[in-house]
Amino acid sequence: MSSECDASLQSSPLLMLDTAEYFEQRRELDKAVLLYQKAGKQRRALELCFSAQLFETLATIANNLTAKSDPAIMARCGKARQAEHAVLILMNI
Repeated sequence: MSSECDASLQSSPLLMLDTAEYFEQRRELDKAVLLYQKAGKQRRALELCFSAQLFETLATIANNLTAKSDPAIMARCGKARQAEHAVLILMNI
């Protein structure tokens, strides 16, 4: 992880969002996703995961969801996990 990202993780949500946008523009999407998530912008983090096919990062986000998480986010992650499971089953046939 870069020093810019590390420093931003310790900052305010507003600075995290600014830094996430910076990384998104530079196509460093893994860093952008992390910062969006930490800043409370779960939907944007998920959108980037899907568009950039960051499935490991998506799995991490899904594993960190709680009962208080946005139901729409939980549903979207659930569908993605079902698709991932189906692919794994097909790979083993």
